[in-house]
Amino acid sequence: MATIKDVAKCAGVSTTTVSHVINKTRFVAEETKTAVREAIKELHYFPSVVARSLKVNHTKSIGLLSTSSEAPYFAESIEAVENSCYAKGYTLILCNSHNNLEKQRAYLSMLAQKRVHGLLVMCAEYPPELLSMLADYRTIPMVVMDWGQAHSDFTDTIIDNAFEGGYLAGRYLIERGHRDIGTIPGIQERNTGSGHYLGFLKALQEADITVRDYAILLRLQLAQVHCSDLNVTIELQDYRDLNRHFDRIVSVSRFEHVGPKNYDTYFRVVSKNLKLDGLFLLHTIGANKTDSQVDPWINKYIFPNGCLPSVRHIAARSEPYLVMEDWHNFGADYDKTLMAWHDRFAASWPQLTDRYSPRFNRMFRYYLNACAGAFRARNIQLWQVLFSPQGIEGGVRVAH
Repeated sequence: MATIKDVAKCAGVSTTTVSHVINKTRFVAEETKTAVREAIKELHYFPSVVARSLKVNHTKSIGLLSTSSEAPYFAESIEAVENSCYAKGYTLILCNSHNNLEKQRAYLSMLAQKRVHGLLVMCAEYPPELLSMLADYRTIPMVVMDWGQAHSDFTDTIIDNAFEGGYLAGRYLIERGHRDIGTIPGIQERNTGSGHYLGFLKALQEADITVRDYAILLRLQLAQVHCSDLNVTIELQDYRDLNRHFDRIVSVSRFEHVGPKNYDTYFRVVSKNLKLDGLFLLHTIGANKTDSQVDPWINKYIFPNGCLPSVRHIAARSEPYLVMEDWHNFGADYDKTLMAWHDRFAASWPQLTDRYSPRFNRMFRYYLNACAGAFRARNIQLWQVLFSPQGIEGGVRVAH
């Protein structure tokens, strides 16, 4: 492969003159330029980007650290970036990380070693580990694209107007005469998810339209499919609107989300819908002390606005409506259940990596371990409380 020295020798000039002709950095006589260009053509010479980068300490290249170029949103953004780089004479180096921290670490190191002129970061998640890695490369001009607020003082940030986008989407449907409109919201902890959803709701509220959560409707449909061969009816409605008479009522993983101010209503509705010889089973996680507070992490990521009832909560609110027949505590056993879930999740993780991020893996395992620890320490309980409307004659015999 020909070198710049070979070109200089062929053209009868110095290597400095060849460099000036190639880079257009100084006046060179037209006759000399023609000789150099003919020598380059004859020798099939290509300038060395590596050699040039050693001198100027950059390669006229831009690094783009992305989640994935396959998703339509990312693909469209990446194409726009690539077109802009081409127009300005820059090369784009694309690195798809799939939210894998090890790949992100390796790609950032590679881009730094290649002396990229700048770095664009467009990831679906920005966990503390990634932000720490980006801080290590703060000397590279950096722009963080997408997913909301600026994360640090060493990057520029492009923030989309997610609220306005959601609002315009809602207006688009309304202006075309649609009234029965639903939504499947994105992740609400992210700027785009919450912004789109709130903007969408504002458009519907202005038009006096009640939004239907189709994420719930999809779960309803799934339940109906799984129970299609059973004598089971799946319905979606507010429990306060229930007006029927049942032999048995079971409440599972619901009472924790009702809230203390609604406990009285909850027991009153159960009493109204239960036959005189019926039974009501309340299955709920419970707190040792009467308090409306909940673990901040659980409140933010798992059960927003949830509240664990206490013995006093249940006893006081159920007293006007029902008779307590039996109270069983499964708290210590639930520790084992949660750890079994954890082990099965960990064993299945290799089959889930394409659908969920490493951050989800860490958070879900933390959730299971933290809850198992709380039950093991007996800080929280799991109760099954059996009630009847007026007391069962002779009592209820329950195996413990």
